[in-house]
Amino acid sequence: EGCAETLATFRSALDRMKEFDDFVFCCAGAQCYKWVEENAPGMFEEVRARVKEGRWSIVGGWWIQPDCNMPDGETFVRHSLYGQRYFKEKFGVTAKTGYNVDSFGHNQMLPQILRKSGMENYVFMRPGPHENQLPASLFWWEAPDKSRVLAYRIPVSYTFRGESTGEMREALDRSIKEITDLQDIDVMFFYGVGNHGGGPTVKNLEMIHELQSERGEEMIIDAPDAYFDDIRKMNLELPVVTAGLLHHAAGCYATMSEVKRLHRLAEQRMNACEKLCVLSSVLTNTEYPLERLGAAWENILFNTFHDVLCGCSIKEAYNDVFAFYGETLSVSSKLLNTAAGRISWNIDTMPGIPFYLSKEKHLHLYEKEQLGVPVVVFNANAFEETRLVRIREKQMTCVEDDTRTAVSHQIVTGNREDGSRNAITEDTVFETRVPALGYRVYWIYLDKPPAVPDKIAESDLHISKNVMENSLYRLTFDEQNASVEIYDKKNRIILAAAASLPIVIEDNPFDTWAHGCNIFDTECGRFSGAEFEILDDGPVMIRMRFSSRYEQSEIVQIFTMLSDNPQIQVEVSVNWQQPHKRLKLAFPLTSAENCECVYDIPYGFARGKLDKEETPCQKWIDITGQIGNQTFGITIINSCKYSFSAGSENELRLTAVRSPLYADHSGYRDSRLTNMDIGVAEFSYAILPHTGPLDPYSAVKAAKTFCAEPSVVIETYHSGELPLLYNGISVSGTVVAEVIKRAQEDNGTILRLFEAAGKPSESTIDFPLLGIHFTANFSGHEIKTFFIGDNKRVKEVNLLEF
Repeated sequence: EGCAETLATFRSALDRMKEFDDFVFCCAGAQCYKWVEENAPGMFEEVRARVKEGRWSIVGGWWIQPDCNMPDGETFVRHSLYGQRYFKEKFGVTAKTGYNVDSFGHNQMLPQILRKSGMENYVFMRPGPHENQLPASLFWWEAPDKSRVLAYRIPVSYTFRGESTGEMREALDRSIKEITDLQDIDVMFFYGVGNHGGGPTVKNLEMIHELQSERGEEMIIDAPDAYFDDIRKMNLELPVVTAGLLHHAAGCYATMSEVKRLHRLAEQRMNACEKLCVLSSVLTNTEYPLERLGAAWENILFNTFHDVLCGCSIKEAYNDVFAFYGETLSVSSKLLNTAAGRISWNIDTMPGIPFYLSKEKHLHLYEKEQLGVPVVVFNANAFEETRLVRIREKQMTCVEDDTRTAVSHQIVTGNREDGSRNAITEDTVFETRVPALGYRVYWIYLDKPPAVPDKIAESDLHISKNVMENSLYRLTFDEQNASVEIYDKKNRIILAAAASLPIVIEDNPFDTWAHGCNIFDTECGRFSGAEFEILDDGPVMIRMRFSSRYEQSEIVQIFTMLSDNPQIQVEVSVNWQQPHKRLKLAFPLTSAENCECVYDIPYGFARGKLDKEETPCQKWIDITGQIGNQTFGITIINSCKYSFSAGSENELRLTAVRSPLYADHSGYRDSRLTNMDIGVAEFSYAILPHTGPLDPYSAVKAAKTFCAEPSVVIETYHSGELPLLYNGISVSGTVVAEVIKRAQEDNGTILRLFEAAGKPSESTIDFPLLGIHFTANFSGHEIKTFFIGDNKRVKEVNLLEF
């Protein structure tokens, strides 16, 4: 339907140009143009001619008009990369004006992304004046790195559906009144049917001509670019806004849990896939799959459309959405596995070992005598990564690293039935430390006598009926309140008296978007009657199953603690049976004063208020304050959630599930209608306490590791040219290398980095994979992109790779 509506709207706009010589049309979204190109090539040529003539204005520069809070930083970059390059290729121009007139909120890193994508202006409408009282409707919008765009909030609406000239006159006068609260300047008035296609009508243009006869040269038909050019010539003293543009439709950041889970997963997997494909193409001299990756990215970009990712579309639309995510996840998974397999097969896993393959010892493993089975563990992140790796359905007696030094391992409970023994399977987990953009070979043994590392012999892990602890923290589970007390053993204080507490919030009065409300704190119940079950008790990890209920709903939280590790990991499964309710998990910082909330946003972080307002976030949120004379904080990392609130009681609340009706815009209640998110939802989060102020750089790295899927290949013996250990890159300072991919022209490699701590940083980039070494200076929150040519030359480019 969207494609058909686009074709009809383009046809209508072209017809209006034949009928009205002064009519100028503007349209955003490369996807719309691509639909026309594919379905109506003749009409596409008409559009190209009108663009060249100057009467068809391309705005936006992105693939579609996305939600502007939930996509991660790189997804916004890809909107620019694929959108602007499409416009350049097909029309010889790129957009100068960012254009998201229906998106619900706009994160504060966008001015930098827009400027580095060739856009110097921005048009939006939401949040409106009743939701966010900006100093003016025309202002400089500034990112944390001081990048600026000239921004315009549409005063009344991005459409006009009035039936008479008088109604248009009234809407125009309202727009003038709204914009001239600053000073006597021009106003940009939007008209046309809009929202679901149609564009300007004959009647619209006749009304404008009638008003022009009244007002003379005061009214002209033109494009946003022309408006902003005229404003710049006036050299006005405009106010500067440095915050994100929030809040509108605060409810939508918690709806359609499965869409949000798939979105985060697709972003993460594509990022890892590109890096490992670069690693593979260089180490094994194979082709980089540029076109297949680009097509997979287009699916993600399409699904970021604000009504889709925000969960505001009709139910039937999500059939397409799930298919698009499925295609991207399938393509990226195949490419990632191919890249890992090519590398692992070229590692020399048999130095001094005669070639010999046999499964005499085990159904699943090739092991010769007691030489061990090689397991290749990959790390797509551009920093060293420490994590546990699980080997399914295999009980190992010993695990060693590439130097044949024993590493900590443990036999743990599996997640399925062993048909041969009528029992639950058992797996082996072991600790890994893998270099940045690299891999490491570990050796697993079926019956070799274990060499016990000191860490195993002196394990600090203990678990009992309702207590689990390591050397740093003790967790005590409260059966009655279904919550967890977190005790800091070193400082002898209770950090959280009732963490991970499931709270049921009333949501019945609100539509899908939750229009008109930003605070959701009306409690209608709490989970209780908790039950505990010890799942694993060993020297590497301990796990506790913690379940509780509210009416017909159940939440199961599996807590994991590792030896001498501050991070507490939690796997969650919610069977939600509460229509028109939301589930929040509460994390208080007990007895703290002067608290501050900081949360992850695309390519940066923002500081929030403890005002209970529902706020969109990315992978982590943090609350830090004073307890006595010391500073303490708790960082909550999540796998696929995007909505939280921070209250004056020094408490973070992560919104886990919300169950309004599909696309409910009126509040009509009928049992025949369908609620979202009724059923089972799965996600995970981690609690990361810290002493001292928050270190955003460390939070970013912890979140990236937590959200990453480990790539593991269980190998065999074979010769090869690659070593057992490989480190592809090293980046110093508070800078994170987010993207490593082939350039769009396929004549070099793109390296994109960002400063993660919000402070200036000098970074040395040692890139042995490409034989490159250089230094770069970053301002706080700055994003930099480098093109590394196949000729080894390094140059900084913009986000479009120009």
